[in-house]
Amino acid sequence: MIYTAALRPPPVVLPLALAFGVVAGAGPVAGLYGAICCGLFAALFATLRLGRYIGLLPDSVSSGFANGVGCIIHTHLRNAHALRSQ
Repeated sequence: MIYTAALRPPPVVLPLALAFGVVAGAGPVAGLYGAICCGLFAALFATLRLGRYIGLLPDSVSSGFANGVGCIIHTHLRNAHALRSQ
């Protein structure tokens, strides 16, 4: 069961990481390196069993972080679209 759960995120995370690299202006390779780095951190957290401390994080903090990331992506996409249409 654990092994199949580990195989489900990569098809979603890989294109997302490539898109983040492109939106940031660093290119898709930078997004790929970022995804690999995040995967290594996730493996480290799982090995050290640090995931149980996520429950101590208030919902407003994680929600605010996700909203902030969304706003940054929206701003970059809007600026990229404006530059393309000129």
